[in-house]
Amino acid sequence: MVAEGALERHRLQRRLTRGGLLVPRCVDPWLAEGEIAHGGYDVVLWAGGRTEALARGVLLPGGRPAEGGPRAVLLADAWADGSRLAAALAAGFDDVLRAGAPGAELVARVRAAALRGREIRELAAAAEAFRGLAEGSRDLLARHSPDGTVLYASPAARQILGHEPGALVGRSAAELWHPDEAELVRRLHAGGAPGPGPHLHRLRRRDGRWAWMETSAHAVRDPAGRVREVRTDSRDVTERVRAEAERAALARLTAAVAGGMELPRFLGRAAEEAAALVGAPTAAVVRLHGDEGVVLGAAGGALRPGDPVPLAPRDGRTVSAPVTVQRRAWGILMARGSHAGALRRGDEERLIRVAGLVSLGIANAEARERLLALATTDPLTGLVNHRVFHERLGAEIARSRRAGVPLSLVMIDLDRFKRVNDTHGHQVGDEVLREVARRLADGARREDVVARVGGEELAWLLPEAGLEAAMVAAERLRRRVGDEGFPVVGRLTASLGVASLGAQDTAADLVGRADRALYLAKEGGRDACVAETALPEAALPELSLNPVTIVDAGRAGAEPGGVSGAPAG
Repeated sequence: MVAEGALERHRLQRRLTRGGLLVPRCVDPWLAEGEIAHGGYDVVLWAGGRTEALARGVLLPGGRPAEGGPRAVLLADAWADGSRLAAALAAGFDDVLRAGAPGAELVARVRAAALRGREIRELAAAAEAFRGLAEGSRDLLARHSPDGTVLYASPAARQILGHEPGALVGRSAAELWHPDEAELVRRLHAGGAPGPGPHLHRLRRRDGRWAWMETSAHAVRDPAGRVREVRTDSRDVTERVRAEAERAALARLTAAVAGGMELPRFLGRAAEEAAALVGAPTAAVVRLHGDEGVVLGAAGGALRPGDPVPLAPRDGRTVSAPVTVQRRAWGILMARGSHAGALRRGDEERLIRVAGLVSLGIANAEARERLLALATTDPLTGLVNHRVFHERLGAEIARSRRAGVPLSLVMIDLDRFKRVNDTHGHQVGDEVLREVARRLADGARREDVVARVGGEELAWLLPEAGLEAAMVAAERLRRRVGDEGFPVVGRLTASLGVASLGAQDTAADLVGRADRALYLAKEGGRDACVAETALPEAALPELSLNPVTIVDAGRAGAEPGGVSGAPAG
């Protein structure tokens, strides 16, 4: 209690004590500041109008009671109107009484001020405790006005988003949310979100990357039910979401590998999954090729299959993982960010896991290619085998009928090949067959079908080639076989039968007529090309009546396509 005179202090102390209040100290106004500084008081009752200005300076620094300090009750002199009372209350005094107020009123109002002071201190302590929780929480706690303006952001904004909490105050929350979730933002701040949450969404970090958040929201309403503010609790779940996305991506790639997806499509899919996993605008699967790489699968548009990629040191924007197949360096899986530092720690580990599946997919594709080669090619010559030849023959005959284009077949047999095996052994014979197959494949077009259909018998299917063009090609092969010779064996010759698809021919008819032409070439002395036109089977014995085209080595100056009678014996 503060009063100007000792008598006044004594009277007030008696009045308060009789009312049941403890008055530990009674001091002179000029000593009040030092006494109050010791603290521990609930209420300071300041009596004396002449020292009211001093009371304001001591009890109301900054125009309000000191935080955690006692409540200030002013006992003022009598006044003619309420202006002085209003001014005192406006100045920050907790209560103002007239000096002549009854004792009961004085006690009651001092007691009430004391109770309010305790409640205020308790609320302040609770607020401080909650502030401590907010300041120490790893979650981002925030308050928003109904229009989405940030009123408060906890320090977790610094760790999660890279923003200083104070820098967010006054900004619209919509600036930070992903555009795809704009409607959810609007509903949250309007208090109409589908349940309190948590709601999964993204917030933009200061560096431009996105953080996945789980947010719970609570709308604070006024008595009329209008939203006064929205309080949110947001937890950073980026790593969890990315881990789930990685598991899903790896599962999809595993399914693609198991399903035998075509390699170019699989590599493109792997690049897409890698780009999505690390949040990069560009990703690619690159095959090593000398001192540079070649893109085989890409995502993002900046790179395309076939583009060269220099194998330069990292530039701060790129992370990569090696792709190894059967313990050999095959290539790399790379992801490129929009700027230096755009990719995060852990992105390289994610790429390594994806690269492992890329390696598996490539190994599986190569294994399938090897199995397909074993199933469709002749292991000795590398030409397609008998089964595939007949499949392609049927397909080409159907295409020839649909498109109205010619189709020819050449059957090839090495002359006296049994002597090679008997004289030099089967290993030398195999080398001869391989060399003949190579010469045949070198002279064939990309659309042609070359096959081994028997021991030393080869077949050459020529789509869109008539009989004359097929004879020219067959003669070119005959000369190359006979003129170039073979190691160990020396010179060998070949006989060739040529036939063109007739209007009513089946696959068996075309093969049969080419075989008959080959028979005629053999019967005519070998080392010849013979073409047969479509004639009835009964005409075959009458060789003089069978119109055939014969080109043989015994006729000096003979040209492909020349016509003669029956072959010489």
